Amino acid sequence: MRLSLSRSFILSIVLMLVGLCSCQYSSPDLGDTWQFDQKDTRVDSARFRSIYHYWKGDNFVATDSFSLRQEGLFDLGSLRSQLADTLVMPGEVLVVEDIRLDTASTTTTLWIKITAVDYSLSRTGQSIRHSSGWVKESVFHQCIVPDTPVAKIIHFLGSQSFKWFLGIVGAAGLILWFLLLYQARRQPHFSRLVCLPRGGYVRFFLFTLSGSVTLHRTIWHYWPNEWVEFYHHPALWPLSPELSPAVGCFMAAVWLLLLASLAVIEDVFNAGVTMTESVIAVGKVILLGVIVFALFAVIVPFILLLPVLVLVWAKLLYSTFRSFNGHSIR
Repeated sequence: MRLSLSRSFILSIVLMLVGLCSCQYSSPDLGDTWQFDQKDTRVDSARFRSIYHYWKGDNFVATDSFSLRQEGLFDLGSLRSQLADTLVMPGEVLVVEDIRLDTASTTTTLWIKITAVDYSLSRTGQSIRHSSGWVKESVFHQCIVPDTPVAKIIHFLGSQSFKWFLGIVGAAGLILWFLLLYQARRQPHFSRLVCLPRGGYVRFFLFTLSGSVTLHRTIWHYWPNEWVEFYHHPALWPLSPELSPAVGCFMAAVWLLLLASLAVIEDVFNAGVTMTESVIAVGKVILLGVIVFALFAVIVPFILLLPVLVLVWAKLLYSTFRSFNGHSIR
């Protein structure tokens, strides 16, 4: 059974590496529009992209409603509102058409010209609505998410509602786990609820999960600009030249986590003699995964993140050593 497990794990690695070769997003080819003087409304594209991480032609999806000021905003560098505002609703697809500086006002303001497309009307048989206009960059970047699957996942995982939900579920799971440990010491038949499978894949999964979350928070704390660049222009291949070394290491950890998850699924089901035992084992792994994810992503402050990681890794290594020596793990 172990030989079959090893073969399937190696096969999973080979298939994953083959699939990674095609998983890459390319950054757009940017033109150079330089600002010549204070009265020129044109924007330096290289400087703008290095700060805001997008440029003309990039696609976004609205996450909140905001107003568009209609055509006629810029006339010889002066800002003028000619037509009534248009309201952009959440879910509309946005395309950046132009980026200008408002040099007529007392404080220089960046304005973004976008085209908004509402595809939701097509589901009811109505024609697709198009609207175009200008919005301040300070408003624009707060109400959009890049139109890529990776960016949408990152946006969801980083939302305050998800963090609150994860923190509450993680804290409840941690309390439940301590109660199970307490009951296992008093009543031996509870011990099977807190004992991990004897294979090392579950511990390796928890080891990788805690490490990858810690690495993500470290990147966000020390190199936030690199993470924002990845958010706008993701590349899933860890060795992609578009990724910084830190983000590349994080992507390698993510793929390693996916491979460990596949190994855990097979290991857990092979360890169970009956279907009930297999279901209990899967439930334990899911509960531990949620606890570890919540602990390192939300609950533990960043200043305590590294000490807690060292303690968790030491516990996992110690329990793995005891497991290989045939002892009971609690």
